[in-house]
Amino acid sequence: MFEFIRTKAKRITGIVMAAIVVSMMSVTALASTQAGITTAMLEPLLDGVIANVGVILPVALGIFAIMIGIFIIVPLIRRFVGR
Repeated sequence: MFEFIRTKAKRITGIVMAAIVVSMMSVTALASTQAGITTAMLEPLLDGVIANVGVILPVALGIFAIMIGIFIIVPLIRRFVGR
């Protein structure tokens, strides 16, 4: 039993150490001399979203309705049918 716990602890320690190394490398990669994201950079993105709300909203509502049907209604039907 204790050998199993030691093995799991070693695996978790290895995963945590790898995550720390990756996160430390990404911090140095993100350091730059540029100002970063400005409002001028975001204007085309915002304009595109606003222009396409008429298309995005019905599609998003349809996907949401399908997800509700699959994840909520089907289990309710199965519960009452007895399967």
